[in-house]
Amino acid sequence: MSELLGASPPLHDEVYRIIAADIAKGVLAPGDRLPAERTLSERLSVSRSTVRRAISRLAAEGLIEAGVGRGSFVTAGPISEAPNALMSFTELGKSRGLEPSARVLQQVSRPSAVEEADALGIAPGAELFELQRVRYLDGVPVALDHSRVPLSCAPDLPSVDFTRASLYETLNSAGFGPVRADYAVRAERADEQHARHLGLRTGEPILVATTHAYEAGGRLVELGMTVYRGDRYWFRATLTRKRHRPDAGR
Repeated sequence: MSELLGASPPLHDEVYRIIAADIAKGVLAPGDRLPAERTLSERLSVSRSTVRRAISRLAAEGLIEAGVGRGSFVTAGPISEAPNALMSFTELGKSRGLEPSARVLQQVSRPSAVEEADALGIAPGAELFELQRVRYLDGVPVALDHSRVPLSCAPDLPSVDFTRASLYETLNSAGFGPVRADYAVRAERADEQHARHLGLRTGEPILVATTHAYEAGGRLVELGMTVYRGDRYWFRATLTRKRHRPDAGR
C-alpha cells in the first residue's frame, strides 16, 4: 500500500479506498488477514481511529469479515452495488476508489431483430446500437458486458470511445439516462469464451446479470447482460416482509 500523503478529509474514506483497491487487485486475497490497526496506522500515517472507521465500512460492505480478538480477514466478495441502487460499472468502480476501463469487443449499429424491437418498443428493423466490452477495475478483468440500445436515444453512440466512457452517462447526456431497472442474477460456470476474457479456467463460477433499464418516462432504453467473475462480485439486495393485516371484522 502507498502512504497517505496530502489526502483530503475525511481520511477514513481514503484508507477505505486503498484497502478496497488492494482487495480488488488481489494484493489482499480472499482469506488473507488484514494488517493490524497499528501497522496500517503507521504505514498510512493516520490515527488508529481513522483505520478503525475504514475497517468498519469494509466490513459493512462485505469486503472483510471482522472478528473480535482474531483480526479481520478478506472475504471472497471484493465489489458489490449498494442495496437497491442502480449504478453503472463506471460509477461502481469509482465509488470503490478503483479506475474503471474497458476493452471493446464489438461496437456497431444494426437493424433490430423482431424480438428486440418488441422488447424495446421500436419498429422491427429500426437501428439498434450494440456494445460488448470486457470491463476492468485497476487493470483487473472483472466483467464481460453486452448492451443493446435504440440508436434513436443517442445517435452519436457509435462514435463514442467506450474504452473509458460510461454508457449510462452517455445516455444521460442525451436525455435518456436510466433511472430504474429490472435486474436478475443467476449462477453459472464459465465457458471457454468467458474464461478467455475474464482470466478464468473453464468451469469456474460466474454470475450472469440481465438488466432491463428504463428512463424517467418509463421507456426501456437498454437490454443488458453482464457476466461477472464469481470471485470479484457480490450481489446485495434489501428485502422487506409485508405485514399481513387481520381480516376485517375479526
